[in-house]
Amino acid sequence: MEGSLQAKRMYSAGTVIALSCLLGVVGLLLIICLTVMLVYILEALDIWRHLSHALDSHGIPAYLTPRDGYGELPSQVPDEYDEPTARYLSDMMSRYYAFFMGDTDEFLNRPGTEIVAKIYTEGGSQLSCMVFDNPSANASIVLFKGTTSRTEWGYDFMFDSRSPTSILQPLSAASGSSGSTARTHDQARLLYNSDGTLRVGSPQDSPEQMMLFATTRTTDQSERRRLQREAQDRIDARDESWAGAGTSTGFTPQPPHSTEVLMHTGFLRFYELMRPQILEALNVHQRPALYISGHSLGAGVSNVMLYDMIEAGVLPAPQIMALTFAAPRVGNPAFASRMQEIQAKLFQLRNTSDLVPTQPMSTTPSLTGPLALYYYQQAGLGLLFSYIGVNLYAAHSLATYQNYLSQNQLVPYVTQGDDVLRTEE
Repeated sequence: MEGSLQAKRMYSAGTVIALSCLLGVVGLLLIICLTVMLVYILEALDIWRHLSHALDSHGIPAYLTPRDGYGELPSQVPDEYDEPTARYLSDMMSRYYAFFMGDTDEFLNRPGTEIVAKIYTEGGSQLSCMVFDNPSANASIVLFKGTTSRTEWGYDFMFDSRSPTSILQPLSAASGSSGSTARTHDQARLLYNSDGTLRVGSPQDSPEQMMLFATTRTTDQSERRRLQREAQDRIDARDESWAGAGTSTGFTPQPPHSTEVLMHTGFLRFYELMRPQILEALNVHQRPALYISGHSLGAGVSNVMLYDMIEAGVLPAPQIMALTFAAPRVGNPAFASRMQEIQAKLFQLRNTSDLVPTQPMSTTPSLTGPLALYYYQQAGLGLLFSYIGVNLYAAHSLATYQNYLSQNQLVPYVTQGDDVLRTEE
């Protein structure tokens, strides 16, 4: 009788644990569904881009007012975190946001800086990237904005991680050889539309890209249904192969201590859309120094670009710096380790009260790929501050980050995973 009671207790405990896990998963899916619904409603009402202005009643601007002479770029890329460089990039991000949000009819160009390229996605509705040239510093500057559309939210929630080599095509040559680079760009034009999206029907199309095109940009109903069916068939066939022993594509989920570099699929794919045009813009002046910056989604893409530029040999690591605002986690522990090995100059401003830098969770399930766990970890040198504000928007606003940067209230710290190892002197 006693053994029977003990078995029942064990059975009851197992049932409670199983139900708790199930409720947790259901709760997470419900939150995601409600978030997606809210984004669709906001975009349908044409107020998503201007949501920040609706919050100005709380005294929370989307960004600080552009300021001429605020910070400067040095003659060489600094080896350590450099405050004037950070302020310069912060001011450039302010000008980018002011132009994109419609606060200024024309881009308020900073003296001594020239626009090289405006890179649009989603059929020209999203100014996702801007490339600049600074002749006095002999440097190029690449900026990425944060999430402002439901399509970009879709990239944010692609939590499965993959090898960057499985998505990014290898470059035939570094930017030092203009002829080879030009041929690379000519090949890219055969695969990409003018807005940076892959051409539907080419062998390089992912099924997700085909589905995205069919859903958002195809007006003919029958053609939309045909593309959606074809894309779904390809997704189903791929998921079945993932569920088995795996394929040669390298997309199979990896254990937490994998030595293979894996990165957030959404950030990889979003960067992939813009990569040919970015390379083409960098090839215009072929500057020996490169600065990369971004906010939120753009900060995640900045991580990807920094890694890609160094690994592809476009420029040596000492000649590239990335400084980000509110960057989410981008890769697994092997990615963070690899960024240290290649001596990537990655400086990330993070608010401890901002939820975005804590996402994806260090252990997170896939929402778009096969049912599996993926592992994430922050990389680079963190610059820490704490500000709660009146709401979550305040904690994540670019202006909040810029305020603490201007007040010299950032605390540099070295990270291993997401733990503080030591404070920089």
